[in-house]
Amino acid sequence: MAQNVLVVLFCVFLSSCSMLAKFVAEQPKVELSSISFSHLSLSRVELAFEVLVENPNSFELGLNRVDYEVFVSEQKIGKGHYQEAFRVAAKSKASLRIPFTLDTQAAISVAKEYFQRGGKLEARVKGQSEFSTPVGTFNSPFEASKAIVKP
Repeated sequence: MAQNVLVVLFCVFLSSCSMLAKFVAEQPKVELSSISFSHLSLSRVELAFEVLVENPNSFELGLNRVDYEVFVSEQKIGKGHYQEAFRVAAKSKASLRIPFTLDTQAAISVAKEYFQRGGKLEARVKGQSEFSTPVGTFNSPFEASKAIVKP
């Protein structure tokens, strides 16, 4: 019985830490700096998202993961998941490069549209980032559009 009470108290503590993180930490600013082709052919398209994360807090933030969807001409071309250790020091900015590879069908569609539009194409990235703080974790949604530039 005592173990059950301890387990319940521990679960309540963990969930309150997550809620506390939302109130203690200011939301970081996540900005899509650029989208570029790292490889472009009819068989494969690889994009790279350059993301700038600004931490307005007086403590370090950890970026645990980023889940995102990618749209070109309002058509969803795929989704991705990025989960590598990334830290942003207190009161500073840090840049992160996120790779994204399209499947063959989406690659052909994007390459075709890219050449039809004379090398001018815009992509929209929509997703959610999970940040860790000294008192717990919180999620931060983001959405941004940028023109895709040549490598």
